[in-house]
Amino acid sequence: MDKACSCRNLSSAVCDPNYWDQGFSFPGVDKYPAHFQIPEGELLDPPLTYERHLYVCKACGQHWYINCAPEEQPEPLFAMKYEEGAEPAPDEILRQTQLLCVLVHDGHEVGECRYAGCENKRLKGRELCELHCSIL
Repeated sequence: MDKACSCRNLSSAVCDPNYWDQGFSFPGVDKYPAHFQIPEGELLDPPLTYERHLYVCKACGQHWYINCAPEEQPEPLFAMKYEEGAEPAPDEILRQTQLLCVLVHDGHEVGECRYAGCENKRLKGRELCELHCSIL
């Protein structure tokens, strides 16, 4: 493989918030850039599909759990590093997606989530917390 990958420069969990932006500003993107870049799809083995979630970078051997955008050409929306033989558990995937949701909004602000019965703090610029306002 001739092309170098960016796996080492990426955080353990990353996402592409541009897919959801719809004109909404995500202040955490510039503050935490290593969390908001995705691995190069052309370097992943096997080729990206919607049915599969486990991939390996052909350049460096990094293992990735990936959810793809539901578009004609699959592109990673969420990716999480994992060690060979240690596929991430559903609760770890959920925890990482919630962390990315907090980071992309650059934290919480004063006030509770408006979801009925939820006492969590709401995300900056939103009326909901990361449990009820997922970007993934």
